[in-house]
Amino acid sequence: MICIIFVALIFFFHGKSLTQSQYQPTQIEKQSIDPNALKSRLSQLPEERLIKMAKAAEKLQILHGLFEKEEMTPLDFLISPERGHYLMNHYPKRDVIDSGNQSQYYFHSHREGECGHFHLFLYEPLPLQQTTKDPFAHLVAISVDEKGNPIKLFITNQWVTEEYTYPYNTLCKMIDHFKIEKLKPSWALNDWINQIVVLFYPQIIDLMQRRSEIEQVMWKDRSREILAETPISLELQIEKLKELTP
Repeated sequence: MICIIFVALIFFFHGKSLTQSQYQPTQIEKQSIDPNALKSRLSQLPEERLIKMAKAAEKLQILHGLFEKEEMTPLDFLISPERGHYLMNHYPKRDVIDSGNQSQYYFHSHREGECGHFHLFLYEPLPLQQTTKDPFAHLVAISVDEKGNPIKLFITNQWVTEEYTYPYNTLCKMIDHFKIEKLKPSWALNDWINQIVVLFYPQIIDLMQRRSEIEQVMWKDRSREILAETPISLELQIEKLKELTP
């Protein structure tokens, strides 16, 4: 009996439940991307958007240079390599919330083919016709590999987060308002996420459009957790972007 109590106390003070499972890495699925199709899609964007994305690309290259110099990954700011992380746990525990910018994110793991993913949210003023207390939008989720490299973007079904279903045009405008300007858990990680959103803007709005074309009756279908997803590559995105910008 004493031993059982002792073990329970150990788990309690480490913030772990006896029923939780530690994340076990799975084979990372990196899907191929058509370089020509990507360049064609980027070429459809206005010059102002391309310049904005190019600036984000430069910032990301600087950040990744710093990560490599310190032998770190973006995930190291959230998860201790020694202790690992646990299935479905939020990292950080209470999410990262920038109330001034009405932006929020957290990282967790539970899907095959990735190390985990970041869920990004944005809160907007309450729509007049809506009575929910939390009129937030789930903008996108960013899947990463074991080194923290972004490998996929996806959008969840409405029932997953119980988000307010803003119209497609409204969501496109909301993307540019997502910003985390906090020092914790790390300024570098927060800015990395900010710049990923800017750099992959066209892929995000394309996912939103695909979701908007799905009949609303499917939004409550518990058998469909993911409504739209697309593979991404940081290196290829930057390469094709450089071919289109001065």
